[in-house]
Amino acid sequence: MYVQETTLKKLIEGERQFQVPLYQRQYEWQTEQLRQLWDDILEQYDLLTPEENGESKAGEPTHFIGSLVLAPSPSLQASGVTPFLVIDGQQRLTSLLIALCALRDLVALDDPQAVERFNERYLINKYGQGLLRYRLLPTQTDRESFCGFIDKADGRPQRSAIGDAYSFFQRHLTQPGPDNEALDLERLETVIMQRLQFVDITTDTNDNVHRIFESLNDRGVGLTQADLLRNYIFMLLPNRADDVYNRVWQPMQEKLTTEQLEDLVYVDLVIRGRTTVKRPDIYRGQQERLREAREDEGAIESEVVELARRASLFQRIVNPDIEENTEIQSAMRRLNKWGAKVTYPLLLHLYILREEGQCSYSEVDEALSYVESFLVRRMLAEVPTNNLNHIFNALVSQLPPELPIAKAVRQVLSEPRKRWPSDDQLKDIIRKVPFYYQGRGNQKMLVFQRLEESYEHAEPVDWSAAKLTIEHIMPQSLTNEWRRALTDSGDTPENIHSELRHTLGNLTVTAYNGTLSNNPFKRKQQILQGSHLELNRVVAASNQWGRDEILKRSEELADRIISIWPSPVTIVDELEDNESAISDITREPNWWMRRILGFLKHFYEAPDGRLHWDEVKKLAVQEGYNPQGIAGFYRTPAKLRSDGDYRVLTDAGREWYLNNRHHLD
Repeated sequence: MYVQETTLKKLIEGERQFQVPLYQRQYEWQTEQLRQLWDDILEQYDLLTPEENGESKAGEPTHFIGSLVLAPSPSLQASGVTPFLVIDGQQRLTSLLIALCALRDLVALDDPQAVERFNERYLINKYGQGLLRYRLLPTQTDRESFCGFIDKADGRPQRSAIGDAYSFFQRHLTQPGPDNEALDLERLETVIMQRLQFVDITTDTNDNVHRIFESLNDRGVGLTQADLLRNYIFMLLPNRADDVYNRVWQPMQEKLTTEQLEDLVYVDLVIRGRTTVKRPDIYRGQQERLREAREDEGAIESEVVELARRASLFQRIVNPDIEENTEIQSAMRRLNKWGAKVTYPLLLHLYILREEGQCSYSEVDEALSYVESFLVRRMLAEVPTNNLNHIFNALVSQLPPELPIAKAVRQVLSEPRKRWPSDDQLKDIIRKVPFYYQGRGNQKMLVFQRLEESYEHAEPVDWSAAKLTIEHIMPQSLTNEWRRALTDSGDTPENIHSELRHTLGNLTVTAYNGTLSNNPFKRKQQILQGSHLELNRVVAASNQWGRDEILKRSEELADRIISIWPSPVTIVDELEDNESAISDITREPNWWMRRILGFLKHFYEAPDGRLHWDEVKKLAVQEGYNPQGIAGFYRTPAKLRSDGDYRVLTDAGREWYLNNRHHLD
């Protein structure tokens, strides 16, 4: 390895070509990086300001702008042009040559001979043939744009990172310099060529170029795991790189965004059996997987072809609009709206099976319905999502091969530890769980959308255009009119409000949220009667709105949910007829019991077991509850009861605390 300090002038002297390998990412410097480079240039420009005697202050130190790692190209040329691979520093080198193009074109406005002078000195190899003519040869993605600027081609592309960089330098070259005078273009040329210092690290044939590249770029320089994989693959294809890149990799890369391509190489590892791989380890995992084939270019090419095939399938997952089957397209759109990236390994597995003819379109659609139901029912039941990634990463390897794929998916997801609520559990959950606080906003809206669509309205709502929000029918804050109405219907206003206001039965969607507000039910009824949504027309048909109406609507919506989202194969857990029924299927028992015991301990130690509601809310937050999430403590057999502005530990609650407080130890 040879290391020396150098300048751009020394670096590009002679007939040389600097080739950016296929495995490198394309040029991507933007305004922030270009502005820093320009500031460095102007700093040196200012140091070269002529003295009063007409001499430049050339003795000032030059400015170090980074390292440039080069390697002899394996494709040595007999034409006299010496090629080098740019292992690191291509962004900086490309930017400087683009700056020279912009400077050349500005000087040429007054001196047409400047084009030939700049080109022959800095930009081209005069006697090089074909692509060897260019002093720098970027990757294929940037080549047309870069060469267009070198050749001053008509109609050269501007909307590219290369074009944006040229425009940046073109603008700044015409602005005043540090002395507020027009820039001296000859002095600028001197700065760029002689005053910016590199460390030139040139490897020899015995150096491991890929290891050097990894050490420079594997951590903290912005390369994605997919970038690193691409770099590794094309370093293993010295003789086939151009063909494989143009024919296979580039078309694949155009189908997916950078993030989607990284998702793909992650999912590819998972469905190949590496179910515990972490995102930062994608590259290492793929590198280990390809280790046995690294001496066989044909085998590596086959791996790229297979990844490209999977990319075409993965594209249908991340962009369902291109899916031709309407049922699968609709299911995939819903999963995307839900934000179900954790399901990608299973989804890609299903698409591979379908393409290979191992299952039908209808089987895939059925399997997707179980996946959606699994996600929705768990959200309704407050099941934490932190283990979903583990569940779906392991799922493909757990599928019983003897079963049809849809039945296999349903069976594995139905295992008790995966906590897919049964129909009976779901009915109780919907009556009691505060749906308003569950999941993300897009997930709740999807539940309402599918409920509305289940009414099969002749003129369905365009949910993408409608500006709908969630509305509480019994409002979040009780007015005196609402208290009187609830009392007249035989309810205790505070109890029903605390227990049921956030449950699904008391919620709907509307574009009139601000209008409805805290209005009395009769006024809300008038507004909802004009709604185009069947969900609201059912509410508007009620004469009053209290406990019975909310619970009745909860039951009706539960029946619809059960008909929309299929149940697991077997009952996951029988609901126990006690106060912790819901929590037992939604949280780890020890964790949940410690939380509720810690909360009830404050009541047990308080005089007469009484605490003011303001204090209760603070303690709820302290113990990890949403203040409204403790409503379940009031159901039978209740641990707490309401007494005006106070909450009181009941005898049943005291007994339960005493019997279980050992869990706090």
